[in-house]
Amino acid sequence: MTHLTLPADQQRAIALDLDGVLIDGMRFHIAAWRSALADISLNFDDNSIYELEGSSTQTIIDRLNELYGWSLPSSERQRLVAVKRERYAEMFTVLPINGASDCVNRALSYGYRVAVVTGAPRRSAYQALDELGLRESVTTIVGAEDCVESKPSPAPYRRAQTELGVRARCCLVVENAPLGLEAAKFAGMPCLGLPTYLPAKSLNRADRVVRTLAELSAWLASEHRLSGGVGEWLIEPSVVDDAVSGTV
Repeated sequence: MTHLTLPADQQRAIALDLDGVLIDGMRFHIAAWRSALADISLNFDDNSIYELEGSSTQTIIDRLNELYGWSLPSSERQRLVAVKRERYAEMFTVLPINGASDCVNRALSYGYRVAVVTGAPRRSAYQALDELGLRESVTTIVGAEDCVESKPSPAPYRRAQTELGVRARCCLVVENAPLGLEAAKFAGMPCLGLPTYLPAKSLNRADRVVRTLAELSAWLASEHRLSGGVGEWLIEPSVVDDAVSGTV
């Protein structure tokens, strides 16, 4: 591939979030939380989870406890973390987002290394990539088990960058969640926002917003023509109408 013959400081990569970028996985996280919390007659608004996407399971229950004034003791919150994880594992199935494989394959065709950086367990990423037929094409996977700090900490993306062997400005992040975009910014990486679950205006930390993975693939082709597929990414801001955003 192209990156094998490029100077190290010119090689490129793309780091993709999993849920909301490659697969529609958030429905299972929400369903698992609803099931766990229904046992103690508690409920929440879906947007509360969407806005916390990328956080650790423990961080999410701590934040929900604070947000809704539940006053759950630490021991109960820890129990709910275990219950949620168990029910998520029982429920999870791979639902690809339209255009996921095409987008990754386009990046690979340009010689870009590809990483998946997710707050979900690594086994979920393995399962998703197996079913998408992409597991052997991905250079590295960073999952929930791999970093002590989760998004918005830059740690997950910095780990991916190290394993990809590229400079931060040469590693393009694609995220659908505010905390993931914040993590990319903290890591010094350019980032594109994909309004899968939240409106485009919620992704204002992105350097550019693309409405669908098909639009992302088209943008990759356009950018490649301009840059030659080497060095720092060339990104101009975009304005997206929230009324036509969303990919699921």
